[in-house]
Amino acid sequence: MGINLTDVNGEQQIGVSPFQANIKHGIRQDSGTVFIMPFLDRKNLKVVTKALATKIIIDDHKVARGVQFSHGGKLYTAKADKEVIVSAGAINTPQLLMLSGIGPAEHLEDHDIPVVQDLEVGSHFSDHLMVNGLTWTSNISEPIAKLREDIRDFLNGTGYLAEALSTQAVGYYETKLATIPGYPDLEMSFQDTNDTVYALGRYQNWKSSVDEAVNNMQSPTSFQIFVTPLHTRSLGTVRLKSSSPYDFPVIDPNSLSDPEGRDKRLTYEGIKMAFKVASQPAFQKIGAKLTTKPLKQCSKHPFLSKQYWYCAIPYITMHNNHPVSTCKMGPNPENGDVVDHKLRVHGVQRLRVADASVIPLSTSSHINSICYMIGDKLADILKETYGVKRTK
Repeated sequence: MGINLTDVNGEQQIGVSPFQANIKHGIRQDSGTVFIMPFLDRKNLKVVTKALATKIIIDDHKVARGVQFSHGGKLYTAKADKEVIVSAGAINTPQLLMLSGIGPAEHLEDHDIPVVQDLEVGSHFSDHLMVNGLTWTSNISEPIAKLREDIRDFLNGTGYLAEALSTQAVGYYETKLATIPGYPDLEMSFQDTNDTVYALGRYQNWKSSVDEAVNNMQSPTSFQIFVTPLHTRSLGTVRLKSSSPYDFPVIDPNSLSDPEGRDKRLTYEGIKMAFKVASQPAFQKIGAKLTTKPLKQCSKHPFLSKQYWYCAIPYITMHNNHPVSTCKMGPNPENGDVVDHKLRVHGVQRLRVADASVIPLSTSSHINSICYMIGDKLADILKETYGVKRTK
C-alpha cells in the first residue's frame, strides 16, 4: 500500500506504528500520577479530593476572586490572591463557567443566572469519531500461555497483560479529502476482539445498533479495524440542564451534521481504506474473512455498497473521547472565542482556562499530549507574568 512504518510521535505522523502510550515500568501513567502525586508534600500545594467546584466568585468589576466548592456536604470558599485557573476539561469547564455567569447570555437567562460576560462558552463542541463493527476472523492459532507465566510477565512490566490497551497498532493516513498537505485526516487502529471490546461498549454506553453490529465476533482469532475520522467539522454544544452544579450538563455532539457532509464522506473513505488493508497479502495469508453482519436498519441497500455504508454510518459511529473547543482560543469574542493566547477569559480579569476546551479545532490525533503541553505552557506564562525565573 506504500504506507511506511514510522514513529507517530516523531517528525512525520503519516504511517503505521505500534500504539504508543505513557508507560513507566510496564504501568500506564496519568497526569495525576506524574505531575501531582510526587509533589503532595509541597507547602504551597493543597489537594482536596471528592470536592466539586460549584461557582467562580466574580466581583462587580468582573474580577475573579475565588472559587466556591462543595466538600462533605458543605460549601467552602477558596480565595485567590492572584488568579483562578479552571482545568476541568471540555465538558465540565464550560459548565462551571456558565454556572458562574460566563456564557451565552440568552441561555444563562433561561436558567435565571445573572450574566457576567456574554461569551460563546460550550458552543463549538468538537470530537473525533470512531466506526465500530468492522470485524474479520483469521486462521491464526497461538499457544496458550500458562497463567503463572502471564502473572510473572505482568509483575515484570512485560507481556500482553502489561499493555496499555488491547489495540495493537495504529495508522495515520492522508486521504483525498485532506485539506492540509502532510497532515493526516484519518486514523485506523487494529485490535483483537476479546471481552475488552464489550467492556468498552458498556463504558461508552453504546447505542443498541452499535451493539448489534459488534456482537457477532465471539472468535478467539478475530480482529477489528477501528476507523477514526480526524479534523471533523461537525459542531455540537454543551449546555446547562439547570442552574444546579449537581446536575450533569446537556451534551449534544451533533455528529455528522456539517453542511458540506465532509465528516460522513471522510468516514466512508476510512471504511474503504479498512477493507483495502484487510485485502492485503499479509492478511490474506492468515485467512482474513469478514464477519460483520448487515444492519437491519439498512437492509434495503446492497450489503457493503456505498449506499449501505451511508445508511449504516450514523448507526455504527460513536465518539472517541477527544472533546475540544468548548472554550476555544482566539483573539475575537465576536467569532466565538472564549480565551486569548495567554489562556485568559475574554472580558474577565484574573481568570484563565487550561485544558482541552481551549483547543480551537479538531486535531490530527489523540489529545492527551496536547493537554500536557497546555499545562506546561501555562506554567511558563505564569512565571513570566509574576517574574518567577524559569528552572531547567
